Amino acid sequence: MPPTPQPAEVPGKPLVTAGRQQLLVECPHCAGVHRHLEDGIRRGPCGATYTVMTYRPEQGAS
Repeated sequence: MPPTPQPAEVPGKPLVTAGRQQLLVECPHCAGVHRHLEDGIRRGPCGATYTVMTYRPEQGAS
């Protein structure tokens, strides 16, 4: 039996609405923008499954 493919990893960009943070992701399947409440493996409204990675801005060298 072939191994189960891992879902694509997509970066989640923070969006704060009504005091709650959500993560915006660009879907690798439909190219739409979806919102999720948590990172991890998620299914978008288009049916695509992907792993939402928490967005962390790069830190400059000090």
